[in-house]
Amino acid sequence: MCLAVPGKIISFKKNIAQVDFNGTKREVSIDLVPKVKKNNYVLVHAGFAISVLNDKEAMETLNIFRKIYDMEKKERGRKQEVKRPQKNINQKMLRRR
Repeated sequence: MCLAVPGKIISFKKNIAQVDFNGTKREVSIDLVPKVKKNNYVLVHAGFAISVLNDKEAMETLNIFRKIYDMEKKERGRKQEVKRPQKNINQKMLRRR
């Protein structure tokens, strides 16, 4: 499975663009999307912009990523809560020996 991530082009020189991914900036090849302009959103996979998104598509995709991240963060918090009592139980068992 491949994953392409949306980012916003903030500048470019020749075939390399500076792309902003929610505050993280990376250099990306724009060879595959030659008509791209500053402030366009692009889908990036493996360092290459593979398509241009309109603003609505970009926002929808970014919102989906945000929801997935929030769910993962919440799930990690639940797993840590479950693990804490087990750790305490193991420590008590070690003390008995």
